[in-house]
Amino acid sequence: MWLRYHRRVRLAYIAVMLIFVGCSDDESDDTTGAGGGAADPGALLACSPGELQREDSSCQAAGVPVDGCGQGFVHDGDGSCFASLPEQPCAPGEVALLGESNCHSLAPCATGTWGDIPVAGDTEYVDQSYTGGMSDGSSMRPWTTIQEAVNAAASGAVVAIASGTYLENLLITTPVALWGTCPDNVVVSSASGLQAIEVQADGTELHRLSVTGGSIGVFVAMASDVVIDRLRVHDTTAEGININDFSMPTSVTMRDSLVEAAQGVGVLVWGSALTIENSVVRNIQPYAAGDFGRGISAVDDPTSGMRTTMVLRRVLVEDTYEVGVGFFGTDATVEDTLVRRTEPNQTDGFFGTGMEVLLNKTSGERSFAQIRRSVIEDSHHAGINVVDSDLDMQATCIRDTQPDAATQDGGFGVRVLDEAGLEEPAFATITSSSIARSHLMGLAVVGSDVEAGSLLIRETAPAADDQKFGRGIGVEPSSFSYRPGSLVLRGAVIEHSHEVGLLVLGSHGEIDSVLVRDVRPRPADNAFGAGIVFHLEPLGQYRSDGTVSRAVIEDAYAGGLVVMGADVIASDIIATGIQPQVGVDDFGDGVVASAWVQFNDKLFPTSLELTRATVTGNARAGIASFAASVTVAQAIVDCNTIHLDAEQLEDLPAIFEDRGYNVCGCGAETVTCKVLSSNLAPPLSLPP
Repeated sequence: MWLRYHRRVRLAYIAVMLIFVGCSDDESDDTTGAGGGAADPGALLACSPGELQREDSSCQAAGVPVDGCGQGFVHDGDGSCFASLPEQPCAPGEVALLGESNCHSLAPCATGTWGDIPVAGDTEYVDQSYTGGMSDGSSMRPWTTIQEAVNAAASGAVVAIASGTYLENLLITTPVALWGTCPDNVVVSSASGLQAIEVQADGTELHRLSVTGGSIGVFVAMASDVVIDRLRVHDTTAEGININDFSMPTSVTMRDSLVEAAQGVGVLVWGSALTIENSVVRNIQPYAAGDFGRGISAVDDPTSGMRTTMVLRRVLVEDTYEVGVGFFGTDATVEDTLVRRTEPNQTDGFFGTGMEVLLNKTSGERSFAQIRRSVIEDSHHAGINVVDSDLDMQATCIRDTQPDAATQDGGFGVRVLDEAGLEEPAFATITSSSIARSHLMGLAVVGSDVEAGSLLIRETAPAADDQKFGRGIGVEPSSFSYRPGSLVLRGAVIEHSHEVGLLVLGSHGEIDSVLVRDVRPRPADNAFGAGIVFHLEPLGQYRSDGTVSRAVIEDAYAGGLVVMGADVIASDIIATGIQPQVGVDDFGDGVVASAWVQFNDKLFPTSLELTRATVTGNARAGIASFAASVTVAQAIVDCNTIHLDAEQLEDLPAIFEDRGYNVCGCGAETVTCKVLSSNLAPPLSLPP
């Protein structure tokens, strides 16, 4: 058990009954505690702070487990994963797939006119350089255009394409397998502004080609079981790959391919199914007007009602604009994938989100995304933004999220937002993951329901525009739907935040097995820096409520555990090293409950039930009540300037209730616990 902060005082203390006498100097010799029997005060933690105790009683550290990184990623030994890739960008046409240390071509170029293409008796041959005439599609008299071979091919036949640049706009209506010798040597370049290749036949396969020019590189419509293999699609004036159902089932598998320097969207999927494996989507440019530039965008079809299904496995998406990967009314699975360097929209400077999981407002369909063993880094606005939709995230790292360029606002690591006020709120489960170096909030739960565990949140910076916020976790009502937020958190380390480590504002929180440490004041005015706060939302006057158990709060400012306009039940709490608020050089309470809310000058009933707490080494009061109802049992209040403080506000008294087995003193010296009034000022409330 983790007893670093109270082991020495547990060994030295005898049980001393806490006497709640307001300002009286009376003392009691009763050492049995309420109800009699041996006392066993102080917080008890089965695992180290922030670790989650599993059902088998083992302890799981916060963040990604050492064996939890995806294929192509390495663990840093401290809860996070990093992609294994070359330091320098690959040249156009070359790739380094996740886990590879060197750049290389998509496929080697074998010798001979047809290389190692898997030819058969019904193969149609194409060689642009053939000048002998009388083409019949044989290897001796090949076609000189790909379209001729496609038109002549039997269903399922191979079309073997020799080296060359083919200026064509291909239309495939019979299932064939197009094979080039290698993407470096076989290029299909649009002969007009239309798509270079259009596929309308089930079972079509495209292998080892480069596709460029025109509007869209590859367009697949009304065709199932299409295969895209080792294709390079590049320098198009519209989407690199566009997959559209047109009210008929459409499905594509894309593997070992590269989409680069497309315009608008790298890969667009509409009402269809797409699986992408071992591929790269990069350097996607905005349209000529300056908007979009998305890497991958998946949308359901409101007209046909067909829902898009997207699977990403071992995919690298980098150097895009507005959205790295976007799901709109989509079912998505993302595994072992890296999304990085997503820049804001070039027209207005907004967004730049690594991954969007959104409701399609046209169809009313919400998205559901499963994200496993992935990394999203160097985004803007949000690493992952979930709106009116559902997320299941495991063993995933979000880091280095910057604010919007236009407003210098935002920069969330993960935001889960209820905007439309649907019957079911936005919902997310987040486990064994890390969020680092975000702005504003590491995890923002806004009018939504989130269940999280084994979560590591580090270095949340203030908002770039006004230098406020910087909260590790914020739970609050939605300003759109007015629905309160809800967070169930089991196992977390929140460190190096600003303003508040974990804030439940006008919402519900169930917090268990957490470590909150090194919370810093916000730079705007050097105010706050509190550990865990349950707070009334002052604009709508939404109350907060919840539970806190097995929590350690250390090296914060103003207050460790703070309850204002809320009802909280807390147990097994350790609060230590709470310093005075820097901006006003006051406060510094280990545990504080207050009915005072400064914003609208009203008093709101507040209650705190505290059991098994170790409150030690805090600058002002160990436990303080400002016109709040507080019950305390089995607490060690050690080496604080004031042990217990109660202050009346206006005509509302502070109420302490003794539930026995409480110990006060400093080190080996024990004193009778008494509640005093020291004319202390109540803590400042957070502004709306």
